[in-house]
Amino acid sequence: MLTGQTWGDLLFGGNGDDFINGGFGYDRMNGGDGADQFYHLGVAGHGAGQNEILLTIQDTTYDLMA
Repeated sequence: MLTGQTWGDLLFGGNGDDFINGGFGYDRMNGGDGADQFYHLGVAGHGAGQNEILLTIQDTTYDLMA
């Protein structure tokens, strides 16, 4: 059974893997291991203080909240 935390990880990233946007694990939709090979949009620090929205294109990461 999936808990609320697990559903949050599957949708929005977290310590596990994220089906949609990637995160600290790997991204099943867009490929990649950690940083996505094509593009990766994830949220760092989700649910803990200051959140960052990070976009990685190839090997370059942009902080969209900066």
